[in-house]
Amino acid sequence: MTAFGASFTRIDFVTKYPSLSRRGARLADSQLRIDLDLLIESLGNLYHPADNPSGVLAMNIAENNLNWPTLKARLTELAQCPPPDWISDYTSTAGERSVRCRMAQFIQRKIADVSIDPDSLILTAGATAGVELSALALANPGDTAVIPSPAYPVYRPDLSNKAGVIRHDLRLNDDFLATGVSPLRCQDLDRCHAELAATPHPMRMLILTQPDNPTGLLYQADQLDAIAQWCIDKRVHLLVNELYALSLIDTSDPRISDDYPIEQTFESVLPIMGHRRSDYIHWWYSFSKDLGVSGFRMGLIHSHNTAFIDALKILNAPHQVSNHSQWLLGQLLDDHDFIDDWLTISNRRLTSAYGQVVTLLRSLDIDYSHSRGSLFVWCRLDACMVDESVESELTAWRSLYHQAGIILTPGDGFGHAQTGWFRIVISSVTEEGLEAFCQRFKAWVLEHRRD
Repeated sequence: MTAFGASFTRIDFVTKYPSLSRRGARLADSQLRIDLDLLIESLGNLYHPADNPSGVLAMNIAENNLNWPTLKARLTELAQCPPPDWISDYTSTAGERSVRCRMAQFIQRKIADVSIDPDSLILTAGATAGVELSALALANPGDTAVIPSPAYPVYRPDLSNKAGVIRHDLRLNDDFLATGVSPLRCQDLDRCHAELAATPHPMRMLILTQPDNPTGLLYQADQLDAIAQWCIDKRVHLLVNELYALSLIDTSDPRISDDYPIEQTFESVLPIMGHRRSDYIHWWYSFSKDLGVSGFRMGLIHSHNTAFIDALKILNAPHQVSNHSQWLLGQLLDDHDFIDDWLTISNRRLTSAYGQVVTLLRSLDIDYSHSRGSLFVWCRLDACMVDESVESELTAWRSLYHQAGIILTPGDGFGHAQTGWFRIVISSVTEEGLEAFCQRFKAWVLEHRRD
């Protein structure tokens, strides 16, 4: 067993890819994510309501296109302004400080009313880079990152490809599916920590995402505080990923309000960080989801651990964001009225899309997680599978693509204890595209369900 958790022998690499390093050979034989090949295959045949109404509906990549025309127009206006001289020069590997100041103000104004020191922020080339760099700086090869499951599958390569950190899915009861609130407790962490301590791969990191990908669940403030203290006591790094902090579902919407017997709003971990100021609590964010600018590649790491920040400044040198992109986003963040209006409209459309999809699922008697945020619906299509095997799940997934022209992300890799779960991205298509999805999806389910 290698430090990366893959059972490859030296002869495998030498004989198959003699020109590559062991790492390169391993990656040449691996896959970034299971649904990427279908997306690439369909790029020339994507749905368009007028030009290609029978095209593929790609609802597997977490992009927020719900209000893109408005954002595009504003970015076009801002791009006409004369840029500052610093955009042609090298800037800090942490990101241009004036831009980090604007980002700190945005965080305090929109996510949590806490003061953020710009020097505690590292701007990375997207959230993916932030995960990878954190693993490199905080853990050793062979250490374990524990993630409550189901969870974003690409955490695995982000953690392991370079840092060699092993992902461990902590499976809990499925009560959260009906409440939208995580059941994670310190007792669960005690058990997991003890189990891993008996192996060569101790628990070094705990990664929480809220709102969660794919379930949309949230954490309660006292729950986060208890988990933070547990991590401090155990010297386990807590990394809370809040890249969907502003992509929230309006649970009072009459179409979905009955799904939420427990009242729970989003409560950021940032106040807890500010109070405890521990070397073992860190925060991840990205502007790609909440502001719909995935292609800008803008991720943030925030920490009060100055040694961690100093290490990131070195590691981040190959992962810096274009100065022009930094400047343009900084200009956008300065326009408070636009940001406020845009987020209001985007969340209204997100709630509408969510309500439309789960209403369809209820009519088809399909189980789904009661999301409180993020860009997804997490639903189970076991009734359309021959059995509950992974092979049957993947067969149904391919059938959706080939017969209905729909790409979803299958549950394999999310770490859910049950098979048959699929992730639907509800924000990646237009209103016409979502209506087309509902029609095609309903027809496919009615044709393939066993009962």
